Amino acid sequence: RLNIIRIHMPALRERRDDVPLLLNYFLDKYNKELNRNIKGFSREAIEMLTGYDWPGNIRELQNLVERIVALAGDEEQISLETLPLESVSHNVIKKDLRGALADFEKRYLKNALAEAGGNQTKAAEILGVHRTTLISKMKELGLK
Repeated sequence: RLNIIRIHMPALRERRDDVPLLLNYFLDKYNKELNRNIKGFSREAIEMLTGYDWPGNIRELQNLVERIVALAGDEEQISLETLPLESVSHNVIKKDLRGALADFEKRYLKNALAEAGGNQTKAAEILGVHRTTLISKMKELGLK
């Protein structure tokens, strides 16, 4: 009798844009309940939590925010350092590490190219790689 009308509710991992909204909603809720005054989440913390797959769905997100608010010291904002990392998947950390490495490589290549005046052959020499390796890496990282 409960299956009269089916409503498909996608998992939170399929609605990642909702994560920041839910984080703020639960933060407001637990600020009031626990008499706290945490202003919000840092951009890095939001990115980390948005990248998580949330196998426990919204209930897991809600419990995490409640725990963060309850255990937070005098922080005005929840930062990446404040997050209980054991609560988020190691997959998120791997994704963040890959992203950080790609960002570093991109900056490193841009600096070498700038130092070489845009000359790819000179930039490759500066980096100690073959020109084709440099070009391949540039394509991989979405550089010219």
